[in-house]
Amino acid sequence: TFAQKTLLKYRVTPWLNNKDAAVSLTLDDWMSSQINNAIPMLLQKGFSATFFVITNKVTNWNDLVKASDNGFEIANHTKTHSQLPALNDAQIKEEVGGARELIGQHNNNRFPVTFAYPGGGEGKVINSEKNIPSILIKYCIGAREVGSSPYPFNLEFWGPQPFTNDNYFKVGSQIINDKGPSIQEFNSILDTAILYHGWYVTCYHGIGGEWISTSTINFEAQLAALEKKKARLWITTFKNALCYHKERHCQKLKVISESAESLKLNLTDT
Repeated sequence: TFAQKTLLKYRVTPWLNNKDAAVSLTLDDWMSSQINNAIPMLLQKGFSATFFVITNKVTNWNDLVKASDNGFEIANHTKTHSQLPALNDAQIKEEVGGARELIGQHNNNRFPVTFAYPGGGEGKVINSEKNIPSILIKYCIGAREVGSSPYPFNLEFWGPQPFTNDNYFKVGSQIINDKGPSIQEFNSILDTAILYHGWYVTCYHGIGGEWISTSTINFEAQLAALEKKKARLWITTFKNALCYHKERHCQKLKVISESAESLKLNLTDT
């Protein structure tokens, strides 16, 4: 059978360690309930997560540094949570670039490389500013929106096609709070993401308090559901999943030769 060329198909695995899907737990705004409730619960499970930080809301930078030291991604959610479509170019640069500098200065020169749009998206109605991603690319490698279609997770190649670098500035996510999804729906989303090799990005706010809150009971149930499926899920930060996907998308794999004794592949990457 090996005399017939290329019977087997080779590819770089969809996600790290040949996991079927990726999950990135992201939490917005940097709240005390996240520091006091979410972080200990995540550490207990051994899960990483991404915190999109509004720098004007940081009251104790030591808490942020400690989270970063524990492997959590500290990412950019602007200085004041201003809606970018309402701002001019200079104001956008101050909101995004200013927050990046503040986080890097206070977090041992660990500058954030991912971003979450205040209000959920770069905006459906944009005044004079129509190229927000072209500004963001100077400060980050990708950005998270709220909402995704046709599923609550990102398909293996999501958004407008053909797939380009712009898609990395339109990564979808699902808002989670006590209104939903239910734990049954949450499990179903995970199973469907596994089926489609998708990337499920959650968008949490308060955990056990504050705004758009998820109770600690519901958060614990969702973490337990993830733990049960972790053999098939890569649970990682937004940055790590985005970087892996981007590198995989830039590669080409070609079969040079194969036989019963050996195979030779050529991997190129931009």
